[in-house]
Amino acid sequence: ACTTMELIRLDRRPLGGQFCVWVDGLAPSTDPAKLERCLIQRGGPLETLVVHQASDVQWATAQFFCEADCERCRQHCDGMVLDGRRVQVRRPTKGQRESSSMYNQSLSSIKAIDLMNHFLGFNGWSSEVLALWKPEAPDGVASSDIFSARVRVSVAGGIVVEGVSDSASTVDMAVGGGLADLAYAPSARHKKAAITNALRAALAQLVIIRFPDGRAVCRAVEIDSGGDRPQPAPVPTGGPGGGHSGGHSEAATGAATDHASPLIVD
Repeated sequence: ACTTMELIRLDRRPLGGQFCVWVDGLAPSTDPAKLERCLIQRGGPLETLVVHQASDVQWATAQFFCEADCERCRQHCDGMVLDGRRVQVRRPTKGQRESSSMYNQSLSSIKAIDLMNHFLGFNGWSSEVLALWKPEAPDGVASSDIFSARVRVSVAGGIVVEGVSDSASTVDMAVGGGLADLAYAPSARHKKAAITNALRAALAQLVIIRFPDGRAVCRAVEIDSGGDRPQPAPVPTGGPGGGHSGGHSEAATGAATDHASPLIVD
């Protein structure tokens, strides 16, 4: 079990090699989506799941967002029987971790929402669209479909943050839509993207602190002068987040209502 307090960022993905497990001995008939559900139920939200396929066997690597979820998955899944085969779940060796990519990328709004719901619960937080507007084009410049949005996120314990962004920010432009977005007019897609990007900007100002006993609280982030490492601000913590049942307003997250973790199958 994890015996230390963990800080879970909502602005960045974990580094490559962090919080990973290897799953060996999967049956070739095992559906990757079934494996994904199993790992999430017995561990927690997944950052990535990569399933490798051969003629008579499958194996996978999965990455979580914190040590506690990763180790819980290893303990609860190692030796389980899945589709008639007993699978082995283990942590990678130091050399295997070091060989992984260490690039740290921005976290999508969908993943940030997953983490807030997982650790704080559906009633532990909420979001609200404060404004949605189309900036005026400068004189002599053709008008575009770009929209801007302001979103407020409120967390149990009195924490309130706001994010402002526009649909020109491409980080989450395609999140949550897929082919369904083709049915939207360009202006509707830009409105959706602006709200999603503003929500992501608001959530990026928060961190989740998970205690060894399983409690979780959320705090606002103060950026230190030496870089972008988040420093939790001294704000009220409220009650244990795990006992809350939190969520987000549908209007503020219309572009991010699909909470499924991304699945890569090579």
